[in-house]
Amino acid sequence: MRDIDILRIQQLDETVNPFRKVLDIAPPVGGWTRAIREALGMTNVQLAKRLGRKAPQTIEDMQQSEAAGTIKIETLRELAEAMGCRLVYAVVPVKPLDELRKERATEIVRKALARTSHSMKLEAQDVDSRAERRALARQVEKLLLGNPKRLWD
Repeated sequence: MRDIDILRIQQLDETVNPFRKVLDIAPPVGGWTRAIREALGMTNVQLAKRLGRKAPQTIEDMQQSEAAGTIKIETLRELAEAMGCRLVYAVVPVKPLDELRKERATEIVRKALARTSHSMKLEAQDVDSRAERRALARQVEKLLLGNPKRLWD
């Protein structure tokens, strides 16, 4: 892996790191839009007017769509702005990207070594666990230094 790729991964991790703090926060039962609108004391009719829509039922439909997880991002952004809010959207890895990559590489190498180890045991050529751990570590490092796309085949 090139230095520029490593730097890019580190920068992306730093960017998403603040979002990890909110990963376990569940949205309100009726969705964020309904909760914020109600906390502001705004009715569906008032929000519909702010959006330039005539039917308050449209707002109810949007709120239900948000609660169900089927709302379009642009629609959610429009609702947020109409209430004086800002939509914050992020895809946040649950672990640092380096850690996810290393876990994946380890999984791939373990599978490959398991096949080799099984064949060697059948031929009475098995290796001790310490040698197996060293081989695992070497192969994981080699895989991580190579083309990152190979991790996801």
